[in-house]
Amino acid sequence: MEAFQFQSNNAMDSELVYTVRSLISEGRVRYPTVEKDENANLITREKVIEGPTSFITTTILETLEAQLEDRLFTIHPDESFEQTKNIIQKIGETKAGKVPLLDKKVISAWKLFHKSLKPVEVVIPYAEKISRFIIQREDIPIATRRAFNRVMVVIQAITCFYQMQRSKDEQGRVISEVCDYWMALQIVHEAFKETMGDQSRNTEGRLQVVKEAVMIKPKDLAKKLGLSGSSVSQWSNKKVQEGVLAWCDSSGEIFGDERDLKKAKHNGEAYLRIANDYDPVNVAGLPSPFALTSDPKWEREGELLVKYDLELKVKPQDNKMCLGVKEVFSPAINTPEDNEPVNNIQNSDDEGRGVKVFSQFDREDNDNFAEEGEIPAESHASEGEHCFMLKRVRAFSVDDITF
Repeated sequence: MEAFQFQSNNAMDSELVYTVRSLISEGRVRYPTVEKDENANLITREKVIEGPTSFITTTILETLEAQLEDRLFTIHPDESFEQTKNIIQKIGETKAGKVPLLDKKVISAWKLFHKSLKPVEVVIPYAEKISRFIIQREDIPIATRRAFNRVMVVIQAITCFYQMQRSKDEQGRVISEVCDYWMALQIVHEAFKETMGDQSRNTEGRLQVVKEAVMIKPKDLAKKLGLSGSSVSQWSNKKVQEGVLAWCDSSGEIFGDERDLKKAKHNGEAYLRIANDYDPVNVAGLPSPFALTSDPKWEREGELLVKYDLELKVKPQDNKMCLGVKEVFSPAINTPEDNEPVNNIQNSDDEGRGVKVFSQFDREDNDNFAEEGEIPAESHASEGEHCFMLKRVRAFSVDDITF
């Protein structure tokens, strides 16, 4: 959805923004309307539109409408000139036909996998440990209330994705494992720290440049960072409002008069510096998997930490379009008993071979909170349809997917 409607100057008393906020926070929208009853009298009825909804938007601005932004996690893209060059190069390679596309088998495999998922209730046995870690800090921002709940939702969503290999409790609820938390942590950790008052990684780098220069003109800052002038302008104006940066003259004196500042900006003689009263907040954020379990396998470079690393911070060195798919076309036949082939996906050019999808990991990982039961394979197929079999899936791994 276009973020223009959700920017602070455009979202005041907006019915659209109110509706989206309600869907995100309450999972439904309620609104009154006038209707006629059986006697033709006008009465007020409350209509309810059930959610929930997944909301994703983009913007070139630093912030959205305040109440809406309080309900979201913000992810900052790479705005450097180098990244722009990389994007242009990749577009050119794609249009030239040099970037391999995903085979129809892989696309069909993902579709069938998602169709196999069912609505489930998820419990997080380690949730209390996470909350105790957070509340150790005395001055917790009020925005942390919603942010912590969003973290829990992300963990539940990942567990739901792996529902077929997770254990269940006596009430039939799917039990989340530590690997689910580690995958969620990689996605939301930086955004959660921002909610608690920490600066983003991008901001920390930019502030370090300003600090080393003592004071610097915006155009020189943009040049050093490899960013456009507009990006630096929006960012710096926000940080000035937050009291992180301050405008000063060539001698380092902070402007006390708005007219003097305006004149200096016009003449190109306004500098940015770290504000005198800026005190960086040391935010712990969320605990590591090792802090929750004390299991050495979850320590830095530990077996499980590496195994479930989503590699979000690693830049791909090749033209693979989907780094999470490995050994997609294996010579081995992938069948329920490994002794007889099953129907391949229709419209495939690769007849006579089965498909192995996702990374093939060993299954020696440990659940620190619950015994994992043997989960039987489920077959979702009727006569004439593709057979889809999923047994004991682990984070981004599938032991058996059969077509």
